[in-house]
Amino acid sequence: MSRISSMARFRNNDIDCRSEDGRTVPNTQIRSSSSTRLTESHQARRKNFLSRMAFEQTASYDESISGFMRRQFIGNGKRQLPLKYGTTTTQGEDSKLFAVQQDMPIKVLNGSPGYINILDGLNAWQLVSEIAYATNLPAAASFKHVSPAGAAVGHPLSDAEAQACMVKDLNLDKVKPSLAAAYARAREQYWVLETKYIRKIRKIMGADRMSSFGDFIALSEKCDELTAKVINREVSDGVIAPDYDEAALSILAKKKNGNYTVLKIDPKYLPSEDEVRTIFGLKLKQKRNNAIVNNELFQNIVSENKSLPKNAIDDLIVATIAVKYTQSNCVCFAYNGQVIGIGAGQQSRIHCTRLAGEKAVNW
Repeated sequence: MSRISSMARFRNNDIDCRSEDGRTVPNTQIRSSSSTRLTESHQARRKNFLSRMAFEQTASYDESISGFMRRQFIGNGKRQLPLKYGTTTTQGEDSKLFAVQQDMPIKVLNGSPGYINILDGLNAWQLVSEIAYATNLPAAASFKHVSPAGAAVGHPLSDAEAQACMVKDLNLDKVKPSLAAAYARAREQYWVLETKYIRKIRKIMGADRMSSFGDFIALSEKCDELTAKVINREVSDGVIAPDYDEAALSILAKKKNGNYTVLKIDPKYLPSEDEVRTIFGLKLKQKRNNAIVNNELFQNIVSENKSLPKNAIDDLIVATIAVKYTQSNCVCFAYNGQVIGIGAGQQSRIHCTRLAGEKAVNW
């Protein structure tokens, strides 16, 4: 392989390059003393073409060897993580997450994630970390199938809100923002209404309480025991956070008979600007969506009323960042620092708006 690469680099020797199916490319053998029937420009084009093929062959070989070395010697979570299955259970064989030219920024503290868990976790982590940075508040998100079902910052809960979020007995801080309040807002709410006939009507409400069932959770800060207790009450697949208290990890590790996925991510990790993925054997490349959403984005107000209160700007930040990590088409409603309705992945913008609006009305 090194000889092929060297020959391709200088492009003045014989190059015998074969396609992936083993067939020799027509006119693949070119010598410096080639027949004068070919013009010099044509010879140069052919040499460049064959050199490219040679480099692609050696690059494919190098990728295979590096993959083998990664599996054999550094596949214990440092560069590669095995996944319990792919997008579907039929795609389970050889499903994995791996890092190239760097250590893995994620550690599995408990359980075994699947392919969709990783997609949810990585997108949800970006969402909450950006919201937390923009608002300077703890943030949490509930993700299902690569779109948020709910997201919120940790504004303190009133007594009524704590009861609605089913966390009144946990005595969350009523003055300071908290991570537990952020997830309680992001997940779901539960109302008990009493009629004049003393008949209780129970109704669960939230940004999308049905979709949040079996969600993947993202937390912008170190998970404390109180937040773990809130998570422990709900049916979910896993959680990703920058760190965990010992007590919090102990609680979470017992969920799902000990199979609950707990991921720890390096908060300092910065990926490459380029994103590459393979679809049907072809590679797509684009720049990461690194658009910055902060207060400055909402300073150019075109309406007559030029003043926006801070809470309204925070709501706009939460909604905009949530939309950033939602499958298109999407529309989002936010209030009091939390998503109250989101329409995701609809082909029609009208249906998308209706879906988000219905959820907001239910809330």
